[in-house]
Amino acid sequence: MEAKKADLTKSEAEEISPINFEQVTLEEQEILETAVEEGQYKRCLDDVEYTPEPLQRLRKRIGEHSQNMHVYLRYDESHYALALIIEDQVYAQFPG
Repeated sequence: MEAKKADLTKSEAEEISPINFEQVTLEEQEILETAVEEGQYKRCLDDVEYTPEPLQRLRKRIGEHSQNMHVYLRYDESHYALALIIEDQVYAQFPG
């Protein structure tokens, strides 16, 4: 997962349905916070037989908030565009 700060106009911010950081589980918050603060969250899934539960929940949330494959996170009074790829499957990508 990658996160980039989004410079949205007021009208753009009103049109999106962002994931609200405060409304996700602590495990999901850890993933999102890492993505925001470090620019990305990476996890090698080769050593596990399945995608970890918090990442599965985030994938589902991203699907629920996706608008044309674009998803935003509301975090600390700012918006971040999210990109998520799991095992070559794109669930969200950056706009533009």
